[in-house]
Amino acid sequence: MLAIIFGAILALIHYFNKFFYKKFTAGRVSLMSFAGGITISYIFLFLLPEVLETVEHLHKLAFVFVLVGFSVLHLIEKHIWNHPARKAKTELAEAHAIIFFVYYLLIGIILVKLTRTSILMGTIFFIPITFHTILSKISLKEIHVSISEKTIIKVLLSASTLIGVFLAIYINIAPVVYHIFLGFVVGALFYIAIRDMLPIGRKGDPKYFLAGVILYAIFMFLTWTV
Repeated sequence: MLAIIFGAILALIHYFNKFFYKKFTAGRVSLMSFAGGITISYIFLFLLPEVLETVEHLHKLAFVFVLVGFSVLHLIEKHIWNHPARKAKTELAEAHAIIFFVYYLLIGIILVKLTRTSILMGTIFFIPITFHTILSKISLKEIHVSISEKTIIKVLLSASTLIGVFLAIYINIAPVVYHIFLGFVVGALFYIAIRDMLPIGRKGDPKYFLAGVILYAIFMFLTWTV
């Protein structure tokens, strides 16, 4: 199944994240702008319309979970910055690792649902997820070394998406639960795109962002005709 392949690729990217981080050091800001454009296009042209379709199942509650996903990532980041004590840092590193695991576990579940709908839908979800897995702060590299360098934990965190894929394959997840997961991921991905992937101030070049927006928008428009 394609979702298993995608999950395995993301697992490898997680595990070797430091290698990819160094590999993309040159031109990183420009690549982040481009990837941010791709992600923003995908959110507005696919994920948000997908959430709108869930309104018939959850009514306006569908958007509550988008808000929750966005807010959780923001609060965790602020909490980390406001607790410099070593003990607090360790505790927050553990919380960061848990959120990391849950987030990518949910991505694995969504990958299965989308690839079952169509290979194309699964692929256009996988592309922006791959970019932000390599470039964003929601990565294994950003988790405190006391957590990320423990082999068993590193393997477990790296395999989080793949675990989510197998859970979705072997466990029947109710549509309402899936839509809750989707809302959370949309909110989290929106936060990541704005906070981590769009360079602020004078950093970056808007033409790369614009290129990402336009190219993925065109790609999305073409998929609507398939």
